[in-house]
Amino acid sequence: MEGSIRHEIQALEINSPWKLTQLHVCKKPISWKWVFKTKLKANGSVERYKLTHKLEAYGLVQSAHDHYFFTMHADLGQQFLLVYVDDVPITGPSMSPIQGMKTYLHELLASKI
Repeated sequence: MEGSIRHEIQALEINSPWKLTQLHVCKKPISWKWVFKTKLKANGSVERYKLTHKLEAYGLVQSAHDHYFFTMHADLGQQFLLVYVDDVPITGPSMSPIQGMKTYLHELLASKI
């Protein structure tokens, strides 16, 4: 899996499928981060998803109705994070907590690649 992730990152860097622009004043920023690790038991069945525990340790609360949806109340407003396949959109009313969450996720996941 590690090799395929590196290949995907290289393809994104080479092809540059995105274009950076200024965010319209009425729009809220979102972000993403790849998620790919699962803790397995000796028999190969899933023991736990490592990311959930790390997100909860950061202060996010997992939804009881949708296990891929997390929220966090911050001084600058509520933050929302959704784990969707290999994307993790993050949104909220202020960039500061979003950037903090992005930094945490980057540090958390960078050691996994």
